[in-house]
Amino acid sequence: MDNVSTDGSLSLVRRDFPEARVVSLGENRGFSAGVNAGIEASEAELVALLNNDTDQDPGWLAALVRAA
Repeated sequence: MDNVSTDGSLSLVRRDFPEARVVSLGENRGFSAGVNAGIEASEAELVALLNNDTDQDPGWLAALVRAA
């Protein structure tokens, strides 16, 4: 999801991760609306959100999937 970023991150993602699908919103809708737009565009049954400044236990995702 891109909330009209101006830091070059969209170009970086398109260049370095061509397999990524980017949802461009056209305006900055804020974090929650942006995340919701990304979830709505997803075809996944389950979605996990992580901030880029967090650390996870190596088994967190497997535990979450088991619980779901």
